[in-house]
Amino acid sequence: MNVGFGWLSPRVLRTEAPVAVIASYAGLPPTIDVIAETEAVVYRASETRMREIEDKVPDLAVTLHRIVAETLAERLDRANKLLEDQT
Repeated sequence: MNVGFGWLSPRVLRTEAPVAVIASYAGLPPTIDVIAETEAVVYRASETRMREIEDKVPDLAVTLHRIVAETLAERLDRANKLLEDQT
């Protein structure tokens, strides 16, 4: 993943880990590639589908957005630590 200061090594995600892309919240195209080295089941929620969930099942939408926010916060923290280590 290129984050402006070089390439980061790929990460191994745990089972059932969300692959949240912050670009989707900004209406931008994805900036990462996901590669499964073993058999995997992957679910993708389009913007349209997320809007449907928000309209029809708001409690579920809140939970999904919370999971994404937590995942993104963990990644930001990890990126910040990597940057600190490089300075």
